[in-house]
Amino acid sequence: MENGVDIHRLARWLRGPGVAPPSRPGRVLGLALGSLLLMSGCGAVGHTDPRPASLVVGRRAAPIPRAQLAAAAGTAWRFAAAYARVAYERRPPALPDATAAVGRAVREAAARVPADRRSLRPQVSGLELRPEGRAVVASVRITDGASRPFEVGFRLRGSPEGWRVVSISLPG
Repeated sequence: MENGVDIHRLARWLRGPGVAPPSRPGRVLGLALGSLLLMSGCGAVGHTDPRPASLVVGRRAAPIPRAQLAAAAGTAWRFAAAYARVAYERRPPALPDATAAVGRAVREAAARVPADRRSLRPQVSGLELRPEGRAVVASVRITDGASRPFEVGFRLRGSPEGWRVVSISLPG
């Protein structure tokens, strides 16, 4: 007895009256397997619709069809690769599928690039897309082999003419 408590007596009390350990492991395994089979039909039904479920409360957001999402991914990749090629240039040229406001933001950011980075050749090391309503939000990871990698976020919006990059979030 330690501190006035008989551990074995307490354990018997916690197990309750008449509960004895099973004599064979096969019975326990059978009981567990039977319980598993009985309970397998008790779970909630999952989302069976092949379309993405809406997270918008109060109304259903229209999902972007796969063909349009594929087109947006192509535009995002084309823009990201073009941006990476000119990210450190002093006067970057116009980028494909970008609005005039995005072009201005890229040119303004080019003025803040340190001189020692201008000779480096940045490239895309990752691109992530996330549909958001009728738009697609993208994040591109840029590496240059010398500096720490950085990410640039941009938003694409579909139009009858195709997908366009309508806003950008640049570092610095």
